[in-house]
Amino acid sequence: MDVDVERLPHWARVAFAARCARLALPLFDECWPLAGPVYRGYLLEAIRVAEMSARSGCEVDGTREAWMNAGQSAGRPLVPFLYPDMPDDEDEPDQADGDPPDRDVAGVASLAANVASHAAKAAAVPTAKSARESDEAWGFLVSAAHQSRRRRLIDRAADEFDLLRRLAKRERWTDATPIPGAVFARLEDDPD
Repeated sequence: MDVDVERLPHWARVAFAARCARLALPLFDECWPLAGPVYRGYLLEAIRVAEMSARSGCEVDGTREAWMNAGQSAGRPLVPFLYPDMPDDEDEPDQADGDPPDRDVAGVASLAANVASHAAKAAAVPTAKSARESDEAWGFLVSAAHQSRRRRLIDRAADEFDLLRRLAKRERWTDATPIPGAVFARLEDDPD
């Protein structure tokens, strides 16, 4: 599997990172079913703004806020395991319905949330930096898939990368080329 995001133009890199985030989202849900709608909503918004930015060929409103909020979703599942003696702040209600059952699944939930955060960040940073953010999204997906023993997610993301790379080459996409919505539909419809 040869995933080198620098081989993609800017908006294709953002699209790839968004697809990685879509693939990681079920891991977040499975590992932290009591996350509550706020934390999960942050991830959905990060994915949405990354996809919309890639489709429109420009950063959409709310992208920076979405990446930061998704980052909160990435840190929160680990809090009870990193800071077990930290008292609850009664003035600041937690948005979660409960904590993950153990540190291992909390780690997978955190990794999965980081994929979405980096996808949104890839849409917000300058073109020269989107490869790093997209590569981070890919790396967090790989780590989450390994830790959850879901190797198939890595293969699926690598296949989607390959499809984006072939389309970019055939259609001569540049860093300024928006990614057609049909490409996202094609990625979603491809059989596992």
